[in-house]
Amino acid sequence: RFERNRRPRLRLERPARFPKPARRWPPRNPRRARKGLKALLWHCLPVFLVSAGLFAGLLKQPEGMTRGFRKFAAGIQKLSIFGLMAGAIQYMTGRILLPGMIPLEEAMEVVCSIAIVMLGSMPLAQLLQLLLKRPFCWIGRHTGLNQESTTGILIGAVSVVPALAMVPRMDNRGKVVNIAFAVSAMPEGLPLALTMALTIASNRMARRNVIVRQLKAAESLGSCTVIASDKTGTLTVNQQTAKKIVLPNGEEYLVSGTGYKESGKVTGSTMSYAEEIGLLGAINNEAKQEKGEYFGDSIDIAFLVLANKLKVATNNITKLEEVPYESENKYSAVFYEEGGKAFCTVKGSPETVASFCSKVNFQSRKDLDKLKEQNEALARDGYRVIALAKGQIEKKDSYSTKDIKDLTFMGMVAFIDPMRNQAKDSIKQCRQAGIKVLMITGDHPLTAFSIARDLSLVTSEEQVTTGDEVEKYYGMGEADFDSFVKEKIVFARVTPLQKLYIVESLKRQGEFVAVTGDGVNDAPALKSANIGVAMGSGTDIARETSDMIIIDDNFESIVSGVEEGRIAYANIRKILCFLLSCGLSEALFFCLSIFMGLPMPLTAVQFLWLNIVTDGLQDFALSFERGEKNILREKPRNPKESIFDRSLLRSILSNGLMMTIISLAVWT
Repeated sequence: RFERNRRPRLRLERPARFPKPARRWPPRNPRRARKGLKALLWHCLPVFLVSAGLFAGLLKQPEGMTRGFRKFAAGIQKLSIFGLMAGAIQYMTGRILLPGMIPLEEAMEVVCSIAIVMLGSMPLAQLLQLLLKRPFCWIGRHTGLNQESTTGILIGAVSVVPALAMVPRMDNRGKVVNIAFAVSAMPEGLPLALTMALTIASNRMARRNVIVRQLKAAESLGSCTVIASDKTGTLTVNQQTAKKIVLPNGEEYLVSGTGYKESGKVTGSTMSYAEEIGLLGAINNEAKQEKGEYFGDSIDIAFLVLANKLKVATNNITKLEEVPYESENKYSAVFYEEGGKAFCTVKGSPETVASFCSKVNFQSRKDLDKLKEQNEALARDGYRVIALAKGQIEKKDSYSTKDIKDLTFMGMVAFIDPMRNQAKDSIKQCRQAGIKVLMITGDHPLTAFSIARDLSLVTSEEQVTTGDEVEKYYGMGEADFDSFVKEKIVFARVTPLQKLYIVESLKRQGEFVAVTGDGVNDAPALKSANIGVAMGSGTDIARETSDMIIIDDNFESIVSGVEEGRIAYANIRKILCFLLSCGLSEALFFCLSIFMGLPMPLTAVQFLWLNIVTDGLQDFALSFERGEKNILREKPRNPKESIFDRSLLRSILSNGLMMTIISLAVWT
């Protein structure tokens, strides 16, 4: 034993090529096969993981990324650090680890090195990102890549240096095969295939009146579990039509005609009172009529149409000051001059208008209970009620909201906005797809309940709440507020800030929320939602804040977008299954052939040819799949669920193993 230890260790020369393996199984020297497999993994792993780092950097582009792939790409990017450290250890040790030439005493060294690399990969990744944060930001500004993409690409590029330092120590065949194997096994066509799938989904959505502003939203809409929709314009036609004029004494005037057509007429006993209501609605108005077309808010346009039906003129009216309508205030006001006297008129919700009044027309005293009964009776029939008031004020140079006081309540106008024909069927489709539909509106609770009942959204008034209750429960804490929101379907008389509270509550409950909006005040809720959906007729701010735009303002188009989003997600899973199973089969075929002592199964050119075949046009063809017919009958997936669930991993492993077994059977 002493003599054996004193013997000098012989250094074997590197052969010019790989030793010829045994052509039979089991091999004549099983120990040699095990050493060969260790050497193969130790040599190929750094280069393979370096390619993974470069691939992850490209995959983390926001245009080609969906929510489920970010964790996958981040994991691959951190594994690229493993390749960096493994290559460095190879270079520092200077070992020539080729098949059949690993001394037995180096086995523990290899195991310890791998353990050190795995323990040090995470801190090293964080350290590199911290030290190179500013260079990453500078590169991102000049290349259009985000910081995560730049991190992955640079780490992968740095990893190439120590890995390639071992190339001169290998023979020519080892160099070519190692690089070809790393290139072939990594699905570098996956980022392009994902972008292609999302682009095709965006084009299909555009044909169905849904314009995608951000590419990731094409898939994300299919994952939504809750749709918080406006009433006006989305579930209804958004063509308000005045149907009744109600005076405080109970006298009613019926208005014929539908939409914005002026062919109807007003019928009643004393037309002068109705004409005065129509005149006030025309004065306190922000809509315009040009060349026979109306532009502005739907209620303002309806008041202009009503004034034209009553044939009232505003030529002798001079506007002095205006207070524009705000959803938080629930009223608009105009100070005007007529016949040398100054007047103020207010238009808005009956409760708000009544607060500015000290007198009621046709009443000796202010009877708010009677006005409330009239309002609730109209709202219960599904009408949207707008009240008007008027009063003479002191004439002066400028006016403010403090001058709105001591007015006379003149009457109310009841409007009807017809439901869209497809809205009820679309809500039914959402229910079958497992998507919860909420209605958030500023209308009276009884009006909202009447519309929601016709749409089969609610069955009782207990599912309807108001902005006051929302504010009350919000002050009680997040837990009470979340349980309160969970039980409600219709939210009436809600302010934009309260709408934001509702969206944040739904997100805390684990829902993936899509919110619709068209106004400036809807921008916070659209921004906070997982998917912001703006109406084509909405404001520029709402469209800029949203992720997608509905051209025809139709709820049916949103359901169509959900269907296309689910199809896009299914196609992405098919692409992943195809590419990763092919790459897995190539890697297993190569490694198992060496382990079994068989000749080298594929040359470098054959590896690259397989890479072209598997990562070529076939994955693009899967992007054009039309999807299954009953895709809207499936329940939405969990937003927290990874794209690599058990079914996808099972498919990848089974397909890869099957192709590997067939290839080995043919090769042997």
